[in-house]
Amino acid sequence: MNQTLNQTISDRLEQLMKALGYTPFTLNKAAGLGDAVRSILSGKSQHPRIDSLISIAETLGVGLQDLLEPADPARNKPIGERLQALRASLEASPESFAKSMGLNPSSYFLYEAGMVRLTADHAMKLTSEYGLTLDYLFLGRKDTLPAHISSKLEAALNRPT
Repeated sequence: MNQTLNQTISDRLEQLMKALGYTPFTLNKAAGLGDAVRSILSGKSQHPRIDSLISIAETLGVGLQDLLEPADPARNKPIGERLQALRASLEASPESFAKSMGLNPSSYFLYEAGMVRLTADHAMKLTSEYGLTLDYLFLGRKDTLPAHISSKLEAALNRPT
């Protein structure tokens, strides 16, 4: 692992911890790790173990790639906006949407905010629960949505704010 990747992991870890209200201590405890988070953040761990990174990502409710790659809001934000519009059109609370994905509301917020990439697993859970399509979630293709969801979505998007 090179210094650039170590710095990316450290930077992303700090961003995600801040967004979710974790400290190194609370994240280590929640992930069942010794002192791995603090070692990564301090740069002491030049070669973080993959199992530690996976535990950290799972605890944060994000994909491993979200720790290994710099944030890309331009790519993630449109998906977050679609999630937010769909949730509003289905009159679902953030909590119920998060629960249907197997996430806590704070982790779900990262998707709506465009801070992390929507994982295929979480997208599939939404398609199963609400009848959504992957084409709409990832590509924005409204024509692939079932008619009842599409009409609700259009109505929600046209509501005055």
